[in-house]
Amino acid sequence: MRKRKRDGWYVLLMLFAMVGICWILQMKEVERQELSIQGGSTALPENLVHLSDHSYRRVVTNGHIAAGELDGDMVVVRVEEETTDPTQSGGAPEPGPGTSEVVEPGDNPEPQVVVTIGTTDMAYFDDALFIGDSRTVGIAEYGYLENADYFADVSMTVFKLFTAKLSVDGGEKVSLETALTQKQYGKVYVMVGINELGHNREQAVAKFGELINLIETTQPGATIYICANLHVTESRSKTDAIINNDNINSYNKELSAFADGENKFYIDVNPVFDDMSGSLSEDYASDSAHMEAQHYDMWCDWLMEQAVVKTYQ
Repeated sequence: MRKRKRDGWYVLLMLFAMVGICWILQMKEVERQELSIQGGSTALPENLVHLSDHSYRRVVTNGHIAAGELDGDMVVVRVEEETTDPTQSGGAPEPGPGTSEVVEPGDNPEPQVVVTIGTTDMAYFDDALFIGDSRTVGIAEYGYLENADYFADVSMTVFKLFTAKLSVDGGEKVSLETALTQKQYGKVYVMVGINELGHNREQAVAKFGELINLIETTQPGATIYICANLHVTESRSKTDAIINNDNINSYNKELSAFADGENKFYIDVNPVFDDMSGSLSEDYASDSAHMEAQHYDMWCDWLMEQAVVKTYQ
């Protein structure tokens, strides 16, 4: 009888010990994650903001990584400000966390950017311009973002964008530079690149940089969305030495480096339409490289979930 009691107490003590160990390990993991966020070790790659996976918990703003706060269907990302308290004892303000110099009373710090990312409505695109190739033409013709402007054509390349003349809103044909100087846009979406895969990569990427500079110069207040190029089907990717998903992915990666998380954001729709192989699903494809018309609404739905809104505090 005494042995059974001892065994029972032994088992109970072991259970309590195991629970305690699990609790300690869990607390250490929470502490590790908090320190990781504060130290920036879980930060996104420099100059890259990837929004397509809906992981809005990490967004680059003003060069910092800030944790998102869930607010309904949207996540508000705030930059932690470097603050000082001039009312502290001693008569002189002390620097806040991360500051390297004393801020004198009366100094007016620059306003901090607050970036909100989430679902919007169609009115968001009233001042939007889409620049691109035949995939963007598909959004214009089969999507429902009818109030946006489009500078897009089949077989468009970043090189042709500097010489082509197109009708943006049903009017006369103009160059892209003219279109950008005639009207101020709040958002500019750019998706070109698949038709450049047969060109010199270095030259194509450099020309894309010129395009971004042109947009920034003529549209200083616009948010620029650098859109990943859509994948091709698995069968096309396996048989085409040039237009295949390995080349598309590597090219997309180079284009993503132009994003800065302040005015330029990189977004990637491919996870919406990819199959298990990471290729454009045959379920959505009209051919090896384009969507069926009825699926462009899904693309528009996704674009409405990637809305970037900036305010200042």
